Amino acid sequence: MHYLTPEQVAERLAIEKTTVYVWLKQQKLHGLKLGNLWRVDERDVEALLESKKHTPKTQTTKEPTNITAEQLRSLPYEERSRLLRAMVANDKDYEVIEDSTAVWEDD
Repeated sequence: MHYLTPEQVAERLAIEKTTVYVWLKQQKLHGLKLGNLWRVDERDVEALLESKKHTPKTQTTKEPTNITAEQLRSLPYEERSRLLRAMVANDKDYEVIEDSTAVWEDD
C-alpha cells in the first residue's frame, strides 16, 4: 500500500487541494485521518476515478417502433435529436412506408 497526502492527490488529479479535503469530508474519497493529517490510499484515488468515468446512459424506455414524419417534426429539438441518435446508435433497419411512418424492423 502506498499512501498519499491530499496535496499529492491534488497534484496527480490536477485539482485544487481544497477539493480533495472537501471530498474527504464528504466521504466521496476515502482516507485515513491521523490526528489532523489525512492520508489517502492510491487505490482509493483509482476507485474514485473509476466511479466518475462517464458511461453512456442505458436506455430505460423503449423507443417507439414507428413514428410519422409529422410526429417527428412536432417533437422539441432536443427530443427529436435524441430519438434520431438512438435510431442510428441502435443500428436497426427502418423504412419509410407510404403513410410517412418510419418503422424499425424487428430482428
